[in-house]
Amino acid sequence: MVSDTEFPEVPPDFPKPRLLGAVGGAAPKILLVRTGEGKFAAPTKSDDEWAYRWRVCEHLAGQIVDVAARSKAGKRSHMTEEAILAQYVVRMKAAGWGSDEEVTWIGRRAAVLLDWQLPEFFQPLAEDADSSATPLPPC
Repeated sequence: MVSDTEFPEVPPDFPKPRLLGAVGGAAPKILLVRTGEGKFAAPTKSDDEWAYRWRVCEHLAGQIVDVAARSKAGKRSHMTEEAILAQYVVRMKAAGWGSDEEVTWIGRRAAVLLDWQLPEFFQPLAEDADSSATPLPPC
């Protein structure tokens, strides 16, 4: 197995999705693959596929940077930077240009490249629940 260090250009925050699978039969089963170290893990895309997806997403982020900057300077000058990026992310998801995680990463990357404030929905979720958050009502 090739390690992530052999693809140093891929940033550590780029998503590497797990692959889902099903095995027929009545008994419960889980899908695992044997790693190079002899351990078992959930299958993922190969490192080559992961690096390729990153290059595609990095290219798309560059394209979003171009169109978002032109939009902000032109017909969408009245919109906030966050709203401009959000609309492109929604359109990319609807067009199926990548997984939800990849498209969100593209939006985050475009914001960084543009030096724009990250939209709230691009922010990573907090690990701990906020104690001041309003609890959900009982079912």
